[in-house]
Amino acid sequence: MNSFPGALPQRLRSDAARQWLYAAGVFALLCFALLSLIAPLRAADLFDAYGIVLSAVLFGVFLARWGLTSEACVRLYLFYLLWLLVSRWLNGDVYLFIDREQVYLNMLSFLFFSLGVVLSPEGRRRLLNVLTAVYAGFFVLFSLLGLFVAVTNTYIHVPPENVWITIRSSGNPLPLLNLLSSFRLVGAARLFLSWGLLGYQAARTRKTGLRILLVLGMLVLHTAIALCFSHTIWIALSLCYGMFVLLLGLRRLRMRSAVLRALLLAAVSILAILASYKSLDFLLHHRETLSAELAPRFAQRYEAWEHKPDPEYFGIAAPEQPAPVLELARSTQEELAQSGDIYLDPPRGYNQVLTLSWRTLIWESVFYCARKNPALLLRGQSGKTLMDTTNNYLFGVYRLPKQPNMHNSFLQVLMLTGLPGFLALVAWALLIIVRMVRVFFSRADAVPFSIAFLTIPLTGMFIFSMMESELFPAYDSSTKVFLMLAGIFLGMYRELFPKAGAPASE
Repeated sequence: MNSFPGALPQRLRSDAARQWLYAAGVFALLCFALLSLIAPLRAADLFDAYGIVLSAVLFGVFLARWGLTSEACVRLYLFYLLWLLVSRWLNGDVYLFIDREQVYLNMLSFLFFSLGVVLSPEGRRRLLNVLTAVYAGFFVLFSLLGLFVAVTNTYIHVPPENVWITIRSSGNPLPLLNLLSSFRLVGAARLFLSWGLLGYQAARTRKTGLRILLVLGMLVLHTAIALCFSHTIWIALSLCYGMFVLLLGLRRLRMRSAVLRALLLAAVSILAILASYKSLDFLLHHRETLSAELAPRFAQRYEAWEHKPDPEYFGIAAPEQPAPVLELARSTQEELAQSGDIYLDPPRGYNQVLTLSWRTLIWESVFYCARKNPALLLRGQSGKTLMDTTNNYLFGVYRLPKQPNMHNSFLQVLMLTGLPGFLALVAWALLIIVRMVRVFFSRADAVPFSIAFLTIPLTGMFIFSMMESELFPAYDSSTKVFLMLAGIFLGMYRELFPKAGAPASE
């Protein structure tokens, strides 16, 4: 009887077939993440049954087939995974009772990142096409439903797992889009990545009709992002519009004076940034005006329907009551905030703007934590006690309530794994950023416009990671797709700038 490798059909033993199977497996894991948005309980059960085994098999396949590839970013990420595990042991969590999910999700994140690096050039382009169709198409569809709900004062319910598309205040002064029962900041990040994928395809295609459809999809996502209201994503998206204008200028604007050209490009890019941010603010604040005009008309037509949809799935939303104002004595507020029983949002003023909604104060606590426990710089700490010292500092010095995380992906890694893990991922990010800068500012004859555009959504997600702790590990589908795009970009960079010689065209 033949040995197992020899028993495999020849077509399955080819490198292309292995790459295709690896890509199919990793993409299936992304599909689990999308399914969890509309059927969270069923998706979790399926993942427990199949996803964990699949991800373990894929990780073994990667190590067996590609191992320590020549790509430095892959080796850095593998080192981080190893150190994460070792640091759990050093913190006494030998059986991973506390941080098992943390270790597992980081391994899963590595699979998404590694995929784009190991694929062939054609495989990367096909993956981007499928990713755009599935991921961006998914969120364009639900954004359209969300915008319909926003202007007609209706709701869409996806039973039996209590997933909603509604407009709700959630304690905010303006009603915001609740898309698939997701936290607004996370939902905005998903829409932003979808916007970036559509932008890449619009920059790549030469078909006018398809480009128009892609741009229309980007406008739908732009509007939905406005209604989700995330300052971080608003800033990231606005900067991306500025980068797009700058990229167009670098590629197409020719002037005799280099200084005048640089000043003009800088001015136009700043205007694009300001106009984009203002448009998001305009859309958010004028949704109610449009809804006040359209919602009553739709309600009249809805009442005239002879066969109405099941109210379990769709109907006219009841007017939302304003959030009650919590008036407590200062001492009572402090006791509740310190106990963590409620989250008190301090009054927003200029000091909150200057501290990035208190984020700089959270980052400042790192120095206090390092002085309090110097061993943290080597071995990090348990995920269970990650925020204890930080929250004691924030309450003791600033009377701020408990914070769930460090609001910075890299500082979150520092607090969890110490300097070894932190430095590995900082080096990982710097290597990618340096290559992004080179691609962005390369000549048009060296780097295609579409690949240069790919640096724009990557930049936006790096900005997001500076304000939120979602990147390591990739908890959400948006950060999974970001890591996949980062790997694809590195693979494309290797095509464009081979070590042996000059840049190659696409």
